[in-house]
Amino acid sequence: MQGPLQRTGRSLRDLYEEHIQTVYRVAFLYVKNKPDSEDVVQDTFVQLIRQIQAGKVFDSPAHERAWLIVTASNTAKNLLRRRYRSDLDLADYPELAAPAQRRGELLDAICALPDPYKTVIYMFYYEGYSAKEIAGYLGVPAATVRTRLARARKRLKLELGGEPDA
Repeated sequence: MQGPLQRTGRSLRDLYEEHIQTVYRVAFLYVKNKPDSEDVVQDTFVQLIRQIQAGKVFDSPAHERAWLIVTASNTAKNLLRRRYRSDLDLADYPELAAPAQRRGELLDAICALPDPYKTVIYMFYYEGYSAKEIAGYLGVPAATVRTRLARARKRLKLELGGEPDA
């Protein structure tokens, strides 16, 4: 009897050994460092396991390889996007990009926010989810998430001694 990881006719170990170098090279092309590349490889193969467990069967070895390449590149891009957006957005909101001595104060201010604001701030800035993704998880419109983010930023800015917006 074949297990869910052998629906392609090969074991996960065979798939891993055959494609690890390709997936690693694709990851490294994007993230340009070993630790992040290894994370991308791990995430890519975890996605492969999930797909196979869900019944995914590749049409051919070429289809399998293409799927892994696309998945690795998307995973790497998502990692970079989260990092870039976090750096960019926090730079745009200095009240959130607090220096080390104010991080405790920032954390206290975030914890004091009402739950809907606290949740979206955490998911957006610390977990790297987009407003649309957060909306899906919370079951609210994306516009609601964006409004909550704006209101939370305003409250944090005021709480941390920033000037109110005009």
